[in-house]
Order: sequence, then structure tokens, then C-alpha cells
Amino acid sequence: MTLQNFLNTLKTVKKSSASTLSPKHFQHLPDFISHFLKPSTPLDASALPSLTPTTFRDILSNPDLKASKCFRFFNFVANNQSLLSFKPHLQDHLILISRLLKARLFADAEAMLKTLSVDENLRNGDIKKAREIMEEMSGRGIKPNVITFNILIDSCVKRWDFEELDLVLGLMRKGGVGFNVETYKFLIDGYSSYWKIEAAERLVMEMHDKGLRVDTYLFNLMINGYCKLGAIESVLLLLGRMRDRGVKPNADTFCPIINWYSKVGGMEVAMKYVEEMQKMGFELDKVMYDMLIDRFCQNGMADEAFELRIDMERKGFQADIAVFNQMGEILCETYQTEKAKMLMNIMIKRGICPKMVSFTSAIS
Repeated sequence: MTLQNFLNTLKTVKKSSASTLSPKHFQHLPDFISHFLKPSTPLDASALPSLTPTTFRDILSNPDLKASKCFRFFNFVANNQSLLSFKPHLQDHLILISRLLKARLFADAEAMLKTLSVDENLRNGDIKKAREIMEEMSGRGIKPNVITFNILIDSCVKRWDFEELDLVLGLMRKGGVGFNVETYKFLIDGYSSYWKIEAAERLVMEMHDKGLRVDTYLFNLMINGYCKLGAIESVLLLLGRMRDRGVKPNADTFCPIINWYSKVGGMEVAMKYVEEMQKMGFELDKVMYDMLIDRFCQNGMADEAFELRIDMERKGFQADIAVFNQMGEILCETYQTEKAKMLMNIMIKRGICPKMVSFTSAIS
């Protein structure tokens, strides 16, 4: 879509933009806006979590704010997307483009239009076309910003299209566009999910070198990736780095570690991490309970499996038929028929039909 053709699309936006809104519509905004848009000061992200889609759109439409200032605010919000509960809507883009055109800020308006075009091609799955648009922007002297690049990077890593990703990163380097925190998050997520853990860890170290905070989410991505590879030594090193840097683990930190140790038969170590996790106020969910009961059964640890089921139900999770049958089988194999009968009676009371072969010795 050319800029000239796009003007027709903006007509409907202009009808609902700031010129038709009464001054009273914006009375709730001054204090909120002043928090962000203080002259000659860096924008403060601390209040972004309280920003709503309605307030965001009202700010972009506010006739008392210059279009250039709204453009600055829009880019600031887009750069801190992880702090928000929403993403800027198409209507928000159109409102701002309309204002930029009216203010004769054509380069900024065209840059936003190209970003929309990139986004549209990505929604249609055409990463190559989106990247070519960005190359065209650069060739015409319209420098794509990190927000536009992040949109493309996110699509590349989600599709594991690392060939296109390398071209996009090359375009960033050529244009002198640096990474922001969102860029690192997209890349680390993509690399770690595709088992390119070393590449992801290099990016983490790069963030440290630049003084950017690596949060729990990013550490968890790395820990999960190393657990999938069975590189438990690297996992333990990462846990040490988290402690050293004051980054607190959460349930998602512990779950892959517990899963790995229990998978290789290290049930005692796995349960130590369960205890550590619970001391920090995090509880197992049903998936983790089912997994641990399964691993106890696989390792012939019938008593531990039996006790864990009791703990699970005490926490409000009911065992399903697969768990009951598996436990019945291991209890019978270890000649604990009384416990097996107890399980079978619970199943019958709940209307669950026991698998007879699992409870053979209990029945006999």
C-alpha cells in the first residue's frame, strides 16, 4: 500500500479522532500524561503497568499534545511491551499516522505505515516479504527502528526460520540499530527453544555486559533448555548466577530441574528441589504431581508414590484413573495388597472402574 492510497483509509479514523472529542474527554489525562511526558527528561516506565488501552488511545488523540510527543510516547510504549497487558491496536496506529501527516511529519508517518505493512505480511506468514520491505525502507533513507525489527525477529524465531533471522540481524547491524530488552527476550526464547542454548547464553552475557537486567523469565528459558539437553552442570551454574544477581526463582525455575532429576532416577534430589520450591511459597500443580507419582512408580518406590497421592489430594487435586491404575500395579508388585485394596475402594466410590490386571493380587 502506498502512502497516497493509505490517505483514503485514514478518512474514517479522522472522523473519530481528537477533533471530534470534547475537552472534557481528556480531563482525566493530565496527571497521567505528565508522569511520562516531562520535557527534556527520560521517559519513566514505572507507571506503564497501569496504562489501559482506552487511556493509551486518548493520549494519542489528545489535541493538547504535539504529534511528535505522541510519536515519542508510542515508541516508548512499544519498546516496553512486556510491562503492558495489551498491544497497540491498528486503530492506535492509524490515529497517530493521521496526526503525523497533519503535522507534516511525513518521514515518521511513512515509517509507521511501513511497520504496519511489515506486521501485515508477518500475519500472512510472509517473513521474506516483510524483510524486503524493511530493506526498501533502509534503501530510501527511512531507518526502521528497533520496534519494527522486533516484530520481524519475533516472527522468525517463532517459526524457527533462522536463515531469515540472520538476514534481519544483518540488516540491524548495517543500519546501526541496537538491541533493546525485548529484542534479547525474543532471541533468547527462540534460540533456547530450538536447543541453540550456547547462542542464547552468549546473549545473556551480552545483556550483563550492557548492564541490562536478566530477569527470572530469561533465566528460566535457559534452565529449561539446558535441562532438555541434560546439561545439569550448566543448570546449577545458572542457579548460582541467579542467586548472585538477586534474581528470585519461581515455580517455572524448579519444574524442569525436578523433571530432569526424576527422569534419570534421582528422586531424592528431585524431592529436595520440591522442598526448596515449597519453602519459597510455590506449590506443585497437578501435572507435576502426576509426573512425580509416575516416576516413583517407575523406580519401584511404591510407598513414596502412595504418600504423594495423599498429599496431592490434600492440596485439592484428584488422582485420575491412570494414576490409580499405575499405583495399584506397583503396590501389588511390592506385595502391599492392603494399600492396593484401599485405592481400589476409593476408585469404586468415585465411580472409576479399576483396571483389573493392575489390581490382580489385591482381588485374589
